[in-house]
Amino acid sequence: MNKLFSTFFKDPLMAGRQQPLEEWQRGSLRFVFTAVCLVAFPALVDSSLQAVNERMWIHLTAFWAAWIACLVISLSRIIPFKVRAWTGIFIFFGLGILSLFTLGPVGSGRIWLLSTAILATLILGIRAGITALAGQTIALAAIYVLLRRTPDLWGDLEGFSPRIWIVTSVTLTFLTTVSVIAMGRLIKGISFSLNESKKTGELLAQRVTDHNETIASLKESEERWLFALEGAGDGVVDWNLETGRVFFSPQWKALLGFKRDEISETIEEWFSRIHPDDKTEFDRNLDDFFNGDSPFLQNRLRLRCKDGSWKWIFARAKIISRRDDGRPGRIIGTHADIAEMVKLENQKIEYESQLQQAQKMEAIGTLAGGIA
Repeated sequence: MNKLFSTFFKDPLMAGRQQPLEEWQRGSLRFVFTAVCLVAFPALVDSSLQAVNERMWIHLTAFWAAWIACLVISLSRIIPFKVRAWTGIFIFFGLGILSLFTLGPVGSGRIWLLSTAILATLILGIRAGITALAGQTIALAAIYVLLRRTPDLWGDLEGFSPRIWIVTSVTLTFLTTVSVIAMGRLIKGISFSLNESKKTGELLAQRVTDHNETIASLKESEERWLFALEGAGDGVVDWNLETGRVFFSPQWKALLGFKRDEISETIEEWFSRIHPDDKTEFDRNLDDFFNGDSPFLQNRLRLRCKDGSWKWIFARAKIISRRDDGRPGRIIGTHADIAEMVKLENQKIEYESQLQQAQKMEAIGTLAGGIA
């Protein structure tokens, strides 16, 4: 029951937001003809009994043929949509004509003709509505001619004259025209909105796709860059000065003997680990770097490890974004372990000192030998 309700009685505007206009019109067609089948069935049974009693076999056949056709239109998924739509329109129009020519001006024929024009516009557009309006005008003109030539064709129509028919027909035609134009504009507006929504949706989807691809590409590049640095043994520090967030790479933490979650990721944590003897030079270089006097920050300094020992680090950093006021917004730097390099440099200095001492002793020995 819920599925049937959602299929035939869902809000067409809501359906239009989610589906193409043609599907919206298909739903309207199913709704109208399902409602006709349900509502008209009791009247169909009563009319059939009356037609059998009065031996009106043509009327009986027409009534049941029209009801079965409406049922097929509402349930069929094999017959093309436009075929079903035009068939339904002709059924409405045919019932209107049948009512006009059998019951005359006092019947419900004009209501059927008005409904035909509105239905045609709803499910097929304004051109179909105008076609139905033209058929309605011809039918009303034909009834007027019959009223003038054979006024007693439908019996005694007390108080009803061709003049009254003209007035009521003109009013009906005017109302039908206004309804067709208004609904046609509405359908055109819905179609335009759906097309614009579709274009906007496609554009947004493409932008999202491009954005995701850009993010994926940047992430892949960042991972490659990080892997390259990590593979070379360098640690990475990413300092966002706008948010205050600092990222220490796993290799950076490993350089100082820490595991992933054993050190807080704050810039104060980093500054607090600088050796007191190296802090003055580092602060001076950092000020020059922030002021733009130096494009890069490069420093040899010692950082305190987890076990309290000191490790020589070569720190390099670059500003990759600035704030609106020109101050640094984000800085990325690398730390390389140069303990072995410093050790070799110290050994070189020691060897050079020993060599100088040996040369000095050799010179003294030579001088003493010359004196002797």
